[in-house]
Amino acid sequence: MSKFKEEKALKNQKEKSKGTLPFLDKAFFKEESNVFHNSRSCNEDSKNEDKIEAWKSRKKHFFILSRAGKPVYSRYGDEMIISEYMGIIQIIISFFHSKEDNLRSFASKNLTVVILLEGPLYLVGISKLHESETQIKAQLNILYTQITTMLTLDKLLNIFVHKENFDLKRLLGNTKIFLDALSDVIIEGEPSILLNGLQCLRLRRSIRMKIDSILIKAKAKKLLYGIIVSNLCIIKLFLLFSMIFNTTSFKDGTEHWIPLCFPKFDPKGFTYCYITFISESTAIVLISTDKNTFFEMRQMKQKIINDFNVHNILNVIKFAETSYTTSDTNAPYLYHFIYKSRADVQFTMPQWETSENIIQKQKIMKIYHKLHSLTQKKSYSRLQFISTKNYIAIAWITSIFEFFTIAKPETTKQHLIKNVNSVLKWIKKEEYRLFIKNGATF
Repeated sequence: MSKFKEEKALKNQKEKSKGTLPFLDKAFFKEESNVFHNSRSCNEDSKNEDKIEAWKSRKKHFFILSRAGKPVYSRYGDEMIISEYMGIIQIIISFFHSKEDNLRSFASKNLTVVILLEGPLYLVGISKLHESETQIKAQLNILYTQITTMLTLDKLLNIFVHKENFDLKRLLGNTKIFLDALSDVIIEGEPSILLNGLQCLRLRRSIRMKIDSILIKAKAKKLLYGIIVSNLCIIKLFLLFSMIFNTTSFKDGTEHWIPLCFPKFDPKGFTYCYITFISESTAIVLISTDKNTFFEMRQMKQKIINDFNVHNILNVIKFAETSYTTSDTNAPYLYHFIYKSRADVQFTMPQWETSENIIQKQKIMKIYHKLHSLTQKKSYSRLQFISTKNYIAIAWITSIFEFFTIAKPETTKQHLIKNVNSVLKWIKKEEYRLFIKNGATF
């Protein structure tokens, strides 16, 4: 159902049901409410009011609840704050469901709400960042995949078949930290999420081939998958990367043996991940379907470390983490760019300038999100263009690549074309350093 039809239906239902749906009044959409208007039952105590105001000031929220309306997860706010709002969400969804109309999204000028029904769960994204429905839905899908990764899809479905009112939040327990870490990465505008791709370290082809040969040489008999990952680094891989690099518990220098379900690989069972950091920012991840292979994976890890030391691989990786800048691509008019190779499902971008603070990075990513949303429309031109007094932004989509760039506002059309072509030429020359073309297979 289109947003226009949903909004029209919403208006008609409101007119037909005056006095019966107070949660659908205009206050629901007001900017100053950020997400929802204050509930009458909120504690008037000043401390609680401060908490509520801080919660409402967030630009983005994620909620997960069961079909029965039980809260499962919220990135921000304690139970006192979120419980009633989740109840309101559940009432709204149920109202449309009773009319045989599965509500997917609704929006006002400054607020977009997207609802995703997956299995026994409702996932809700509420954003003031001018993101498209498609973008928010993709983010909700990733959060759902994270839950099934921790529980297995079959277990999640069976739980609610036997007990509709089951409290899933209790079962998730301490794994909430992984959902928090993933939510934070999404909210910060991580390009891997936006582009559904991975960023690889820029390494010489000969170094990649050496790493491949080391992995093959050290391979354990029951190894399913092995990866060397760095801070710079397809959803199941991103979930794993997010868990490793955004939760401090994995960076304590010890070894971890974690059961994870990858639903598209096996929705009924777990694979087992051996995870350990071999330097401050580099981790080895070895995956097996056999839960009894911990020591076999540990032995493989040690063989890899020994060969890495012989060939000075860790120092090469550390140096590669500095990446490159826009000046390396001979494109002086470009602030920044992102290039995605569609065939490789990988992307590359220059490192952030040291002068760019977190706020500036977030502004740049917001522009990329806006550009990307323009390319998600059903009828879109392969070339999208945004021009303001502060910047010029372009999205160029072809069957081979997706290219997004932000240029200085004074850039002429001639200079822009020249700089973009310069970047594309440089990427073509560096292709085997920027992207993993042929990984080690065994």
